[in-house]
Parts: sequence; structure tokens; C-alpha cells
Amino acid sequence: MFFDSIVNLNISGHLSDSSMYSVSNLRRKLANHEMALPPPGWLPNSNVELPHVFLADEIFPFSQNVMKPYNRSRLTGLLENTYNFRHSRGRMPVECQYRNLQVKWEILRQPSGFDLSVTNDLIISILALNNFLINSDNPDLPTSEVLQQDREQMVVDVGQSQLSPAEIRQRFAAYLVRGEPGYLPWADRYIRSLCHLLQCMY
Repeated sequence: MFFDSIVNLNISGHLSDSSMYSVSNLRRKLANHEMALPPPGWLPNSNVELPHVFLADEIFPFSQNVMKPYNRSRLTGLLENTYNFRHSRGRMPVECQYRNLQVKWEILRQPSGFDLSVTNDLIISILALNNFLINSDNPDLPTSEVLQQDREQMVVDVGQSQLSPAEIRQRFAAYLVRGEPGYLPWADRYIRSLCHLLQCMY
């Protein structure tokens, strides 16, 4: 994975993920429409236009650009279960990235014995080197200079969507069910069997 991302350092390690997010540059930029996100786009093979979103877990705040799964204690049917399953699958590559970095960089596989300021520089250096190696192995990928130019050309403030976060999630969910372009038969079979199992248990 190419780490073209915002990296926040010097946040206390005792804070939860949601607390870290609340004081992060990412949250501030999203709230102030400074993130240079692409404008809303059409879902493939459909007439559904939705904003670009980040996939978060359920402890994060819900917003027009941050989607979270439906509350597991209030799932009412196949649509919500389908969305949650596909949402989770979408987050898996990111969840696996730290382990992938550990495999590549031995220094991450042991406790840090460095001063905090050195540790911060070390993290930034590893991410920069990781991107450099990916670019070297994949010459067709855009360079950091090209990505920066793309960001500068994007509309910085794409404005507020007329849809609420719940409506955006509902439209994503509706796109994934049987008869819609985002439908996956194998996922549907898995989710139906899981729903049947849960009904039998409760």
C-alpha cells in the first residue's frame, strides 16, 4: 500500500483510536473541508452519485465522509448485514498494513529504545522509504510529485452533500444487494448463512 496519507505523531499512546482521531489533522481537515477530496462520483454501472468516504469502525464519529458500520445490536435484516460485511472487507487491507510493514522493516518488530523525537523521525522515514520502494518496483504508479499536483488541482472544498451520513450509508448499502450493480453472489450466500445461524442462536 502506498502511504499517501496524513501522519499524526506525538499523540499520547493511552488515548483510544476515537480520541486520537478527535485531535487529529485528518478530522480537522475533513470538518473544515480542507482535505482536497475529489468531488462526489457515480458508483460503477449505476445512476447513484455519492461523496468519497473513509471506512471507519463503529467507535468513530459518523459524518458525510466517514462511514461506520450499522450498530451490530440493532441489525434488522439482510441489507444492513450485507453493508457491514462489505464495509469490513473494505477495511481489511488497511488493517493489515502495519503487519506488512513489520515484515519489511525489522526495526518495527522490536520495542523502540530510541528517544521519542528519534522515534517520530524513524516512523516518517520508514513510510517515505516504503513509498520510494513501491515506486521503484511499480514505475507506472504516480510519484509523490504527481500526487501533490493532483491534490493542488482538486477542488479543496467540495461543499456539503445534501444527504445526511445515514442516507449516504443507506444508498451504499442498497447498491450492494441482489439485483443491484454492486451485488456479489458469494458474499450474499455467506451473509445469508450467517444470518440464519444467528437466528438459530437467538
